[in-house]
Amino acid sequence: MAFDENENITGAGGIFLQALPGAQPDKVARAETMIQKIDNLGHCFAQGQTPESIIETGFAGLSPRFLDSSRVEFYCRCSQERMAAHLKNLPKEDRTDILANGPFPLELRCHHCNSVYRFSQEELNGVLN
Repeated sequence: MAFDENENITGAGGIFLQALPGAQPDKVARAETMIQKIDNLGHCFAQGQTPESIIETGFAGLSPRFLDSSRVEFYCRCSQERMAAHLKNLPKEDRTDILANGPFPLELRCHHCNSVYRFSQEELNGVLN
């Protein structure tokens, strides 16, 4: 991965290399050596290189062919509504304690994407009652 001065990701990527049935063992070994020589993919992508150019350069001696490509992205489905649903599923004594003692605002953080959701005391009254 590559990061900017604000710790935002500017580039990230990976290569999945799989030897298919019938692959020549010497070419598999060459590919394994070649993949180790490829620069940090995050930096390559941050500099505007494409996956195709990285593969064509890194595996030039094996004459790679592109059959297909697809973009892989992380997408978290968390939302204020989903977090409210989690609060509603707490045991009654926990919901009562939160309403009585706070903290206000109550802050929940998604464990997948690190997004923060805040619930005011008024919002919590609506969610937990």
